[in-house]
Amino acid sequence: MKRGVIYGDIPISAIKDNIVIVYGITPEEVHKRDYSRINTLFDRLRRCRQDAFQKVVLSFGFDDDPREIFEIPDVQEFLKYMFDLAPHMFYWILPQPVYIYTLSGVEILDRDEANKKIKYTPKMPDYIKTIEIIKIKIMEYAKSINDLERAKTIIDNI
Repeated sequence: MKRGVIYGDIPISAIKDNIVIVYGITPEEVHKRDYSRINTLFDRLRRCRQDAFQKVVLSFGFDDDPREIFEIPDVQEFLKYMFDLAPHMFYWILPQPVYIYTLSGVEILDRDEANKKIKYTPKMPDYIKTIEIIKIKIMEYAKSINDLERAKTIIDNI
């Protein structure tokens, strides 16, 4: 599978091509709660049905922020909006653990400011509940588009 970084709106042709799309969400979009591009992206992914399987890698543009993504309240809210809009979004988006942690919450165990390291653990009851919802919603969506076999590969890897 080819990889491609696409900035701005993602055309349906890119979704249908055999590429992985790195989808950048800017801090400005997050802070202003500007969901317009996400709404457009999700609409296009929905229309592409099976062609949209595992096509998107999210990239939040907070590289200059010393906090982890899951520590930024505006990112938490943005991801929760995305999840509420399409609880099956991990059919389309590669389910990186950090995004699941952001949705479910984490407990900070230790922070080493000097070495910029953080130890954390997911909040287990919420994490388990979030994982279960994700699995159910992915399978419901996959069933609706007749793609249960590939959806099972996501479920097995979450």
